[in-house]
Amino acid sequence: MASDAAALFKAGNFAAAAAAYGSLLEGLTDKAAAIGLTNRAACHAKLGDMTAAEVDSRLAIEASPEYARAHLRLASSLPIDHDDAASAVVAPIALSAQPANDETQVLYQAIASASASSRALRLDHMDISRVTSVATTIELNDALGRDDVIVLRPGSYQLGRCISGSLVGVGSVKVTANMFCSHALYVKRGLLQVVNVAIIGGGDGAAVCCCDAGTLRLVGCRVIDYTEAGLLISGRCTASLLACVFQRLVSHAIEVREGASVDACDCRLEACRQGVCAYGGAFSVKLQGCTIRNCSKEGVLVSGSDVNAATRAQGKKKQTPVTERAEAWGRERRLTLTSSITDCTISHNGNFGISIDYGAQVVVQRCALQMNDPYNILVKGGSDASISASQFTFAGKSSKSPCWAQGTAGGANLKLAGVHVAINYGGEVQVFGCAFSGTRELGIHCRHG
Repeated sequence: MASDAAALFKAGNFAAAAAAYGSLLEGLTDKAAAIGLTNRAACHAKLGDMTAAEVDSRLAIEASPEYARAHLRLASSLPIDHDDAASAVVAPIALSAQPANDETQVLYQAIASASASSRALRLDHMDISRVTSVATTIELNDALGRDDVIVLRPGSYQLGRCISGSLVGVGSVKVTANMFCSHALYVKRGLLQVVNVAIIGGGDGAAVCCCDAGTLRLVGCRVIDYTEAGLLISGRCTASLLACVFQRLVSHAIEVREGASVDACDCRLEACRQGVCAYGGAFSVKLQGCTIRNCSKEGVLVSGSDVNAATRAQGKKKQTPVTERAEAWGRERRLTLTSSITDCTISHNGNFGISIDYGAQVVVQRCALQMNDPYNILVKGGSDASISASQFTFAGKSSKSPCWAQGTAGGANLKLAGVHVAINYGGEVQVFGCAFSGTRELGIHCRHG
């Protein structure tokens, strides 16, 4: 019985209490299961086994996302600088019907201070009194604009204006654009932080837009089956992504242009038209631990703004008005696009794994590049590339890329290969410490310059 387990806990026999709570879990679901798991997590914590306490806390949250004590137990089980600590500690404060007690306030302050250097949600600028929760679109729109930390209870919400602040989803939270806005999430100034939210549906523009002087943080968010691009970053703004998923998008997963920067860590980009597209004066692209696969075009396109003999020799491709404006913006300012791609897996993309062009400066380290068509990495247009400690897998089969296998001189003879350096006058390519699995002569190929 639960009373027996509670008595064992009160008596300080935490191992026996954990076993007793465990024996009661069979057949329990929803909040009943969450209560039992949270109690067992408390036993693990008393025994000093914070890993087990974390596991049970996460299972409790999965069983009942609005059970405040489960979130609080998770927050106390994690190191204060853990990526999930900040979102874990705000949830019980917002969800509980009672004001935060002294112990919770001390924990909040410790985690908030440690979050100043976090890759995830930052609370260092936020007082505990500014943590609130909402359950409807009307409540959400009333709460926006106060720079609060807003905990979104499970459900669907519509947004239709430029916002800032912090949104933290618990359980299944979906956000869509309303009929008056092109974007589901849109920030032009200030900081917008979004944690554990799924962006669904479609609109006239990207699911998420960060532009002008905005700063964006996405943590554990998902953009799936969207009818446009996933994330557009345009202007002198920055976006930071951690553990996000972009899947089955009609357009780019991530588009970067006109002075913008993106830093993506542990993200997954799958089955989109293009993975990462940086061009038109984009400033910086950092990818670490990301998986990019099965895109119909490039996995990663890194295209600078440098125009020289090498780039002019390529000729001019047909472009959309938006692309032409962005390219003109970049050429006027002569920004150098830099990119670091580290510990990433880039595989089975339909028009290059990584394409480096127009004077971009790119470092590729410890990556796995597998079966990208036609080349795992293409370098041209006076670009600098340093490629090290990476693995290349290529089959030497004929290319099926529609952009290269058709209408291109020698296109019918293109073979899937490792690194291909095309017209690259003025650029430097270094390849060292890499492993190649495929036909030897197709490992590294320099066609011109």
